[in-house]
Amino acid sequence: MFGAKNYYYCTCGQSSQQPFCDSSHKGSAFKPLKFSLDEKSERLHLCGCKLTSQAPFCDGQTCKKIVAGEPFEEAKRAYEEAQKAEQAAQTPQ
Repeated sequence: MFGAKNYYYCTCGQSSQQPFCDSSHKGSAFKPLKFSLDEKSERLHLCGCKLTSQAPFCDGQTCKKIVAGEPFEEAKRAYEEAQKAEQAAQTPQ
């Protein structure tokens, strides 16, 4: 049962509490995505691939495209953002 409250969705993919944030992103450019539930729910369909167009919720399409080997713009964008975040984290300030 998920209560009506705030949750933090992992965007870095490193959390041991997937799909929820456990602060494993510390020291990187990633930030958790805060989301709220207005009412209690028995089930949540949260994205596990991190490429959904409706984060933090699964869009039901992205994983099908990944499994089918189809190229799609969201994966390209996510890859480019991850590369930029990694470079920013490694750049001394």
